Amino acid sequence: MTVSRESLVMDGKMIRINVTQPRTLYVFDFDDTIAETEEAVLVRDKKTNKVVDHIHSQQEADNYVLKQNRYFDFSEFVNVDGAKEIELVTTYLRKLALEGNKIIVLSARQPPARFALRDYLRSIDIVTRSITFACVDGSNNKYSYLKKQ
Repeated sequence: MTVSRESLVMDGKMIRINVTQPRTLYVFDFDDTIAETEEAVLVRDKKTNKVVDHIHSQQEADNYVLKQNRYFDFSEFVNVDGAKEIELVTTYLRKLALEGNKIIVLSARQPPARFALRDYLRSIDIVTRSITFACVDGSNNKYSYLKKQ
């Protein structure tokens, strides 16, 4: 919020008040909005710990039936390896960040991934000073996070 001083006449007297003007909040999803990414959810066997399947999309994950002797491994999503910048979006994001706008980069990734997201944006010359990195541990948590903001 930006605050400015305004004058107001009230009951014939001039008084000064602080007026709060709302700032714009920009929200960008990370995966497949800011960057094309290749990470996958791994499906592992509980006994051997071997990878038995890969899940590449949210739709696949939503429809996947996990067998009893297997588990999901989301460890690939802590890093951002091999991401390709989507320049149409990052050019705009770069401009907004330089202007000091309030920006949230939102992701369904686990909370520790926020450091990798920040480092990735820095690596493509985006100023991260006014950016909040919100990794909310699942796409179902995005709505509630944004509602709180």
